[in-house]
Amino acid sequence: MVNRNTLHQSHLPEFETWLTLDGWTTEPAKGDYEVLRARKNGRLMIIYKRLHSQHLTVDVRFNGVVRAFIKQRKR
Repeated sequence: MVNRNTLHQSHLPEFETWLTLDGWTTEPAKGDYEVLRARKNGRLMIIYKRLHSQHLTVDVRFNGVVRAFIKQRKR
């Protein structure tokens, strides 16, 4: 399953910086629809863009990571 309405495209640069500070290692994206690849402790998170949408697609396994970013961002 995927989450398609939590992470807005305009927050991607800030999210990438936050991931780096949280210990994630970013990698070059592959293909036309990938916008971010990050690894931490053997876990691979891939974020995709969608046509005709303002939000990015995130696998539900990483909802906690995205929600932690959003919570910290609101402070």
